[in-house]
Amino acid sequence: NYKLKYKDKIIVSSVKNYKFDNLIDKINTYKTSDNVHVIGFTNAGKSTLINKLIYNYSDNVVNITTSMLPSTTLNSIEIKLSDNTTLIDTPGLLQDGSIEDYVDVKTLKKIVPKKEIRPITYQIKKKQWVYVDELLKLELEDNNITMFLSNELKIDRLYKNKENSNLNEITIEMKKDEDLVITGLGFIKFTKDETIKISVLKGVKVFKRKSLV
Repeated sequence: NYKLKYKDKIIVSSVKNYKFDNLIDKINTYKTSDNVHVIGFTNAGKSTLINKLIYNYSDNVVNITTSMLPSTTLNSIEIKLSDNTTLIDTPGLLQDGSIEDYVDVKTLKKIVPKKEIRPITYQIKKKQWVYVDELLKLELEDNNITMFLSNELKIDRLYKNKENSNLNEITIEMKKDEDLVITGLGFIKFTKDETIKISVLKGVKVFKRKSLV
């Protein structure tokens, strides 16, 4: 959709040590200098990825500090992986309006998924409110929704409204097969047209897109 000019793509897992030989092959194939920059959003796992590459392919005993806190890597860090490859860990790209900027460390640990997300689907037949911890409130009447959020978060579906002065209410016209994205938290897939009300922490960006799933 964004017409990015990338050379190739590969799915890897730092936890399961999955596809790292293929990743190294692609790096060696496409790199145009000895310096290879690792770039991505905060909490994307850049430092964890580099640590796994060091463990697998280098005698270097250096480890990069990892943390859930945004912008833990404040400056570029150079790690020599081999005689002709130097990995450069860059500060995380900040997402405008990300919920990560508005929560404490305890909440951040629940927001960032530690394992594969198990989507949760709700069939809404009359007016109900869906609450995600103290972070999000969704009001809708007739829809089928699937929530793609960290499974560490507590989700409640109720038939009554609970006021929360910390949340800012937004009215959005959702179409079927659209996602509602809560930046830094996750997204919700809708299967019917409906005008919905969503309440999020002040400053958090919410937007629609064509459904990914």
